[in-house]
Amino acid sequence: MDKMCNRCCETKLYADFAKNKSSPDGYSSICKKCKNIQKKSYRLEHQDKIKSYAKEYYLENQERLKEYSKSRYKSNESSSEEPE
Repeated sequence: MDKMCNRCCETKLYADFAKNKSSPDGYSSICKKCKNIQKKSYRLEHQDKIKSYAKEYYLENQERLKEYSKSRYKSNESSSEEPE
């Protein structure tokens, strides 16, 4: 079965579209390739906004993120010590 992308107007396989439960057919209206281009463009246009949000989030959650990082390090360290 095929579906047409609303962005590039090409007919593609359903495998080329992300799943979307709210859509009538269960797939996004934009193909994965076009969606990646759209996301990349947004990130380039809004770099400062994204960086400031990430920095603000880190500062607000610094202790929790450090604890999470330590626990991940310890769990990965202990799993690498297991015999083969």
